[in-house]
Amino acid sequence: MSNKVREVRLKKNITQTKLAEMAKISRPYLADIEKGDSNPSAQIAISIAKALGTTVEAIF
Repeated sequence: MSNKVREVRLKKNITQTKLAEMAKISRPYLADIEKGDSNPSAQIAISIAKALGTTVEAIF
């Protein structure tokens, strides 16, 4: 799955560690999502989108 999580995170000047904390996931898991190595569940995708202040559709 292609995603824009890293792009949006960097535009908002948020570290992987901070975003992972905000989304209540581990930093390595977030890194895997950003690289496209892992596909998040719908609930995790929603958590990431909320933490970034955007929609799931905008980042995935």
